[in-house]
Amino acid sequence: MAKSNKSIQDIVDNRLKVPNGFFKWAKNDFPIYEWTNKSRTIISSDRKKFSEKVTKRLSLNSRLTFVGDTFYFVWMGVTKKRIEMQMYAVTQSFEEGKEKFDVSLYNFYQLANNKMVKAHSDPYLSVQKGKEIYSTGFQNQRNALFFGSGAFSVYTLYGGMENLIEKLQSKSELRYLDFDEVIKENFEISSVLPHLYKYRERIEFTQKIKARGVVKELVGTTFYRSYYSYSLGHKHANMGKVTMNFLKRNKPYLKNTDINVEKAFFEEDLRRRYGRNFEGLYELIINAMISDKKPLIKRLESIIPSTVKPIRFINWMMKNNISLRDYEDYQEMVEALGIPFDGDYVVIPKNWENKHTEIVENYSALLENQQARGTYLRVTNAVRDLRAEKQRIEDEKKEAKLRVETAKRLTNMMKAQTAFDKYAFIFPKDESEIVKEGKTLHHCVGSYAKKHFVYGTSIIVFVRDKAHRETPLYTLELKNNRIIQLRGERNKAADEEAKKEAEQFLAHCGKLKIEF
Repeated sequence: MAKSNKSIQDIVDNRLKVPNGFFKWAKNDFPIYEWTNKSRTIISSDRKKFSEKVTKRLSLNSRLTFVGDTFYFVWMGVTKKRIEMQMYAVTQSFEEGKEKFDVSLYNFYQLANNKMVKAHSDPYLSVQKGKEIYSTGFQNQRNALFFGSGAFSVYTLYGGMENLIEKLQSKSELRYLDFDEVIKENFEISSVLPHLYKYRERIEFTQKIKARGVVKELVGTTFYRSYYSYSLGHKHANMGKVTMNFLKRNKPYLKNTDINVEKAFFEEDLRRRYGRNFEGLYELIINAMISDKKPLIKRLESIIPSTVKPIRFINWMMKNNISLRDYEDYQEMVEALGIPFDGDYVVIPKNWENKHTEIVENYSALLENQQARGTYLRVTNAVRDLRAEKQRIEDEKKEAKLRVETAKRLTNMMKAQTAFDKYAFIFPKDESEIVKEGKTLHHCVGSYAKKHFVYGTSIIVFVRDKAHRETPLYTLELKNNRIIQLRGERNKAADEEAKKEAEQFLAHCGKLKIEF
């Protein structure tokens, strides 16, 4: 960065010259006004291009002198040695019905000589000195429409983004970068472009060796900082850690891969400590892991028991498919149970699944009685999983028992299947038939499959044209020996004949002593 206002001033005063048509183009974004009455017309401008024409009635009370909108326009200057962003504030005003424009350089940056210089017009110093004075940094836009406006909240880019990218690729210091989808999807001028300039050497290097995963994180992604703010954020890898030395050192391991930065650091740490990588260890460790600022290698080493050699432990961990989260929980539960955490039987049990289940069940029992003992132990993830699994098994057992009982009732009901003058009444054979009925008729009967076959709380009957018994037509729901609903395609009401025969079917079932 330049160190004094004088050097900032010199840089801005010697900025690149904007194209001749830039300011004329900017004015096209503003409206023109026309005030008229029976005898007189006032037109604010003879511009041929404008955003809209605002027509007002001319009267003695017409406001013809006022200040209109301020819009921001950006021109990007690109040469072989520098890239400049020049943001101009353009304010439209009117005096006796004729428009005037006030134009000033509002924010500015220059990327050159491997540094970024930021500047903004300083109104206070400008008044004091009697000329345009520029100070370091950016100033926020003055825009009442947006809460939390930043320096780049709303602006129009001259020539468009594609045109800018073409210029950067053809003649700037970024011409060796591949502006692929990764860059294009996240490209913008306030933070991403300066970032690309500053770290172009590292990004170029990773692009050349096709380290695709690392490239994505070096380029980064953009996001809005909050729902109410138009301030754009830029999330990217920690560039203080992903140095050129790191990238060159790890070139053989990054080349032609999709591995991300975190995995690259983790695997380098593994090679340093243990002389090798462990295929799949990174994915295993991060499974369901709560994010932590601590490096992964330290998270891993924090769970390796002192009584077991690290490589032996890692191999055991991978063989049993144990995530870092699961083993951290396991250690916590063993210690809470007062079991010494030593010996292979506890630390690296041969049958991890059985031992883990035993510990989880004992810890779960400990949790149930802890309030009486005045202890406050954490409900671990493993306990949550165990409780959920137990509930699922219990529910399945209940459903299986109910299904057997309901099946007996349904078998007895099958004898009630019959046909009347126009319609046949048919019971579904299995759950898939109910689901198919719902899909064909576009209604929700599919969700009643369990109610019919498991709980028996609602009985479903297919009502078909007796000449076309395989074609879904109406669906009948019976409950508490009453007709609950009789619906056709897209929940349309059944015809009167179908309703009449449904009542006949219910009476028919009553004679057979079949209850719903």
